[in-house]
Amino acid sequence: MELFEEYEKNYNANVLDENNDYIDKINKPYKISGNIFAHILRKNIYDIVKPKYFVSAVNSYIKGCNIEWDLLILKKEIKEEKNLNIYSPKNVICALEFKTSGMNCSNKENAFDYLDTFINKIEKINKNNHSNIRFGYISLCERPSDLEILNENFQNNCFWIIRGYYGSRNKIGFKTKNDLKIFIEKLLEM
Repeated sequence: MELFEEYEKNYNANVLDENNDYIDKINKPYKISGNIFAHILRKNIYDIVKPKYFVSAVNSYIKGCNIEWDLLILKKEIKEEKNLNIYSPKNVICALEFKTSGMNCSNKENAFDYLDTFINKIEKINKNNHSNIRFGYISLCERPSDLEILNENFQNNCFWIIRGYYGSRNKIGFKTKNDLKIFIEKLLEM
């Protein structure tokens, strides 16, 4: 099963009722959909990087950084700081940010502000700790305008979009699990 189908199957089973309506009619399931996506990616990324690397739990931290990372790729057999999903920068290979419905930025400046938050934190960690942590952004889908911003302004191949979209259910530009493998391997080589 490919990534989007795996996500959609889990989403439908956990968020929608038998009439394809939200189980919780008041609160849209943004957090739960992100959690489903993060756990699917964690499983697939772990399958790609084992046995050479380890993958953190979803929502982990790099010691000295106040950002919650959706996933960290780590050196093999490392220890958490006091069992808290906090890892020393010297043990982190890559920090990943995931989005189910993209950045949703209204303009280029907002996109830069959003992405620069992560990129600047990684650069600061690397400078202060003499490390070489890479940053990766993976989105289930992006609006065409945000895809243009990414394609035109971020040429370092650290962004990977599973599909583009023009409407809520229009599925175009699918990526496969093999594409994810190629993306993760490129990040690890940087």
